[in-house]
Amino acid sequence: MESKNTRRRYRSASKENDVTEIRSGIETGDDRDDVCGYSQDKRRRQRNNRRNQRRRRNDESPFFILFLQVGTTILLLCLAIFHIYEYIRPSISKRDMSSINNNEYGDDDDIDDAVNAMNLDDGKGLKLNQLLPLRNTDTDEAEKIKATIQKTAPPLPTFELTKSAEWDVFSTFGRFSPTAPTTMATEKKDTILFWQAVRELQENFAEIYGGENAARMLLDRGMTTFRVNRIDTSPIDVVVTACRFRQAKLEKRAFRIAFGGYSVTTGRGNRHKDSYPFQLREFLEPITKLAGIRSLQVNNAAIGGVPSFPYGWCMKEFWGGKKKITLKDEIMNGTHNNNTKIDSIDANFDVFEIPDVVSWDFGMNEPGGPEGLEAYVRHLLSTYSSSTGPSSLSHLILPPKLIIKDYFTADHRREVLAEYSSLLKDPVVLHTDIAVEPFLARAEEFRPPGFKKWREWGSPKGAPGQASHHPAVQEHKLNGYILAMHFVTALEYMIAMEEREKEKRNSDDSDADNHHWCQQDSLTTSESLSSVSSVPTFFSLPPPVSRKIANETKLHYDGILFGNPIMDQSNINNNNNVAILQNGSFVPWIMNPVRCRTTFEPKLSGDLSEIIVNGSAGEDLDVLLPKSQYYYNKGWTLDLSEAEKAAKRKLSVYPNGLGFRDSKEAYYGIYESPQMTLLLPYETSLLPKAGDSASDFYQSLVVCSVNEKNVDYSIPHSCNFATDVGVRIGGISVTQNDTKMFDTIGLLYLGKPICKHVKIPSEARLTSHNTLLNEVDDPVNGFHERNDYVKLLENDETGLLVEVFVSNRHIVHINQACSLSHVLWEEKATNHRLQKSNQL
Repeated sequence: MESKNTRRRYRSASKENDVTEIRSGIETGDDRDDVCGYSQDKRRRQRNNRRNQRRRRNDESPFFILFLQVGTTILLLCLAIFHIYEYIRPSISKRDMSSINNNEYGDDDDIDDAVNAMNLDDGKGLKLNQLLPLRNTDTDEAEKIKATIQKTAPPLPTFELTKSAEWDVFSTFGRFSPTAPTTMATEKKDTILFWQAVRELQENFAEIYGGENAARMLLDRGMTTFRVNRIDTSPIDVVVTACRFRQAKLEKRAFRIAFGGYSVTTGRGNRHKDSYPFQLREFLEPITKLAGIRSLQVNNAAIGGVPSFPYGWCMKEFWGGKKKITLKDEIMNGTHNNNTKIDSIDANFDVFEIPDVVSWDFGMNEPGGPEGLEAYVRHLLSTYSSSTGPSSLSHLILPPKLIIKDYFTADHRREVLAEYSSLLKDPVVLHTDIAVEPFLARAEEFRPPGFKKWREWGSPKGAPGQASHHPAVQEHKLNGYILAMHFVTALEYMIAMEEREKEKRNSDDSDADNHHWCQQDSLTTSESLSSVSSVPTFFSLPPPVSRKIANETKLHYDGILFGNPIMDQSNINNNNNVAILQNGSFVPWIMNPVRCRTTFEPKLSGDLSEIIVNGSAGEDLDVLLPKSQYYYNKGWTLDLSEAEKAAKRKLSVYPNGLGFRDSKEAYYGIYESPQMTLLLPYETSLLPKAGDSASDFYQSLVVCSVNEKNVDYSIPHSCNFATDVGVRIGGISVTQNDTKMFDTIGLLYLGKPICKHVKIPSEARLTSHNTLLNEVDDPVNGFHERNDYVKLLENDETGLLVEVFVSNRHIVHINQACSLSHVLWEEKATNHRLQKSNQL
């Protein structure tokens, strides 16, 4: 019988099996012992089972795991306490240790006294025992400690200089500067200031670029001169450049430097004023003023993304102004040569304010052969070396000094330039890419100051143009420094020669005036062409040499690019189009005058609107404003492409658009746009008459589209300038067979031709400005109403009528429009009427 005191216990041997045991409260002794032993054994097994179950369930970590956890916690706590202690009470500050290792306080033996004199951050003195580890360290260990604190820059190598360095700015300073300037007379104080300023500029240049030897290497490798030593051992290029400065000084005018090129020269990615033309002005202008020159005028007329041509046909429009003066004005000003015969005292002559120096940037947009450079040089010589007025007005017969910016690897272009160096006299090629290699190969911290932050831009981060192919501020600064040092060499020579002139005059030397150091007649005539005088009015040139340099046997020379030989056409070897006489000698060539009108900015003259009679619209609107179809239906509209507008909007968020002025505006037309009527004036000395044959006065016509990178050819029927733009000349339609797109290097943009060459029809006749305006108002002939700003001229002007229109009837939307940015025409240097007048 079970007792009422029965108790129920629950035992669990496992999760799957629970056993319940009921025991009575009254048991016998033996049974109680058995039961107790059995119960103890059961309880022991139960405890073991529960312990094993907890371990399996990870309820209890093993001992070694607990040891690692506790040990890690203690270690982290110790490290935290140590760093807190070091932060609150440092042993020696980094600044003080740097001072020790830089040895600012003397030799190593004096470190004890120096450190004891230091004050720690907490204001307490440094204890002696804090110095014991440093004092007791071996010499090698001390050097290791110093090396870990501060790295020492490896020294620059000693660069080997070429012979050209004998006439760099450092050499000429040692050759011509006075040895004791403080003893000079009072009247020479201006000269003293000049030499002091030159010395200061040299020292700054050397300090920035790693010392005098490194600076001279940059001048030596960063620029190529075509130096020919004269009898007096002075290089002719130095003498000629010095004479250019002297001419500006005598005429009491500014020394003019004009830069052309593309985005590299205009300074994209930086501010416009950071570009190397303005860096040059900053370095050079104080020196020129101390040399007695009124001012230094720098014109950066570079335009982003342009090839050599059509820019090369528009040099006067971008670089030099044009004005009318009379001989009467010249006589009143005392500048007229009395030996010149005057037919009419009121006769007018065109005089160009010629720049003293011009520059063009080759390389990125014109890889390959040298044809573009040679055509550019020939036009430079022709544009600024012809004499169309009395001899007294041609005060500067020399063409401007030419600076070419290029890559060092473009040796073909340098070889062509060497062929023309006798005519150009003092050309130079700027190629800093090879000169900077030894410096940029060093770690940033070991570079001279002028090469640190080499790719840091001058404009805010994210500004347009910050691309790998554009130079940053430091590279522009180096280009400006190298050019400035080149010009300072010529200024040093000029000042030295002027001082010698003064000494000769003071010594009553009767031959002083007869041996002038800067005789113009010895500098203006090329020895190779000194016997050429068959056409005295225009500058004579040698035959083109690009074929010889490029080893190209089938290169076709176009007259508007390279000129034509001065001889009877029967003597020309038609196989190679080079004029060779029967005795094997070369004959001279001449360039026909090329006139330019353009929409591109920044130009000084020659706006395309000057020759438009009718058929245009939008000239009075901001080019950034959107133009509706209405304007395009009204006429060819002055506008910007969407890509150009987007680029200008990005610039407009910065103050003053970062200073950039270049803009590739153009007239855009569609099939519904009325034809654009142009009248091309004949600007050579003879005056043609209406009704004369156009081919007697005009050689050819060139029309160009705007060069655009982001043309969307996915738009159906987008304009193809070669086939979709038609031209009529003198009322005669020109067929496609009489036109061609230029494919010569220098006339391509991203491999695409942009200019069309048009022959002058033999049936075309000249007309006059007022005649065209009367026809515009004549409804019978179907002409559109003329522009309000086009007025009848008091003195009617004769010229060539040109009509431009879109011939593809599928071009109906403004996104498909054709563009017109340049109109150029080649006038004949010798024409039919001139030949007749000579015969009479």
